[in-house]
This record gives sequence, C-alpha cells and structure tokens, in this order.
Amino acid sequence: MTPSRTPQDNDLLQRVRDHLHRSALLLDKASGSCLPQTLSAARTIADAFAADRKLLLCGNGGSAADCQHM
Repeated sequence: MTPSRTPQDNDLLQRVRDHLHRSALLLDKASGSCLPQTLSAARTIADAFAADRKLLLCGNGGSAADCQHM
C-alpha cells in the first residue's frame, strides 16, 4: 500500500523532477557543444597515465567531491 502524499510531498517531487530535467537539458547541451574538448581532455589524461604520469585534482565543497570520484 502506497502512503498518501501531502501537498508538501507533491511540491518536493515537482522540485526534484524540475532539477533532474534541467540537469538532463544541461548534459544534452554540453554533449552538443563540448564533445571535441571532452575527447581532447580524455586523450590528454589517458596519454599522461600511459606515460606513468599523474593527474592532480582539487576543489571546494561539491567540486572536491567530484574530484574524489575521479
């Protein structure tokens, strides 16, 4: 049995849906405009790793978390 939703739940669900939609639009836009640069960066990183070099990443807050996932 699914619990009934409150108006606050519906508002939060809509906000999450909107956020995910905006994220998807951004990724779609980036895939159309940044693909050559992304490929170039990936090749540069792969070449560095192949040459036994390293990649240093840093950031604050969410950017630091992104770096940890790399």
